[in-house]
Amino acid sequence: MSVGSSIVEGGFIGFTLDNVGIDRRIYTGLTSTNGTFNVSYNAGRVDVYLNGVKLVGNHSGLSNYDYTYTGAGQGSNIVLATGVALVAADVVECIGYVSNSSNTVTTYNPTPASGGGWNVFSSINHVASDLVNVYLNGVLLDDSDYTLDASANTLTIGGATLTASDVVMVQVIGALDNANFVPAGGGTFTGDVSFGDNNITNVGSIALDSISADATSITISSDMETATNKKIKQKGAFMQSSTHQAWVLGG
Repeated sequence: MSVGSSIVEGGFIGFTLDNVGIDRRIYTGLTSTNGTFNVSYNAGRVDVYLNGVKLVGNHSGLSNYDYTYTGAGQGSNIVLATGVALVAADVVECIGYVSNSSNTVTTYNPTPASGGGWNVFSSINHVASDLVNVYLNGVLLDDSDYTLDASANTLTIGGATLTASDVVMVQVIGALDNANFVPAGGGTFTGDVSFGDNNITNVGSIALDSISADATSITISSDMETATNKKIKQKGAFMQSSTHQAWVLGG
């Protein structure tokens, strides 16, 4: 068995493998003994494809599934169910989503809505700006094949009437507002940035228009240096004690 892998991270401040990353692995040269495939993901957010067809995981309530996965916390692999026999020509693709945000990718295996027949599915939580992928029996549908209602959280699949043997899987990818991201290469924050009690570590220069303490003082643990033609200006009382003033001024 051979594997090709890639890890994708966003080029924005705050985007790392730990919060918005994708671990994509493609397995080839398979045999019937291959059943466990390594891929990183968390909170059960992993997609598995066999020869381009999306497989069904053991999501809540499903008795018929193609693979099992770790539903809570960090997952490191998926395991194909008994009966999924592989041959050398097969290609297995695993895509794991690693994110601290539980809203990044959510997968649903919906049941038909009451009174709507087998073509209407309820409890698909999404908003109009989300990206929604709908799979029918492992095949990705075109968005013209179904209708989404964000206000009712429903999905209606058009065409022929579905039956109990059909498998519907819905993937909701939460919309990310790029306007709120600052590129890692540099950018501008228009509001306050809080680091809590953490430090800013920098090997170059930090340019500030002003600096103020959120408590009563600012502590500098090493030398402070100005340019040769600049100086530090004191706007408040420098030596409030008359004794200290006398020592320095010779009084």
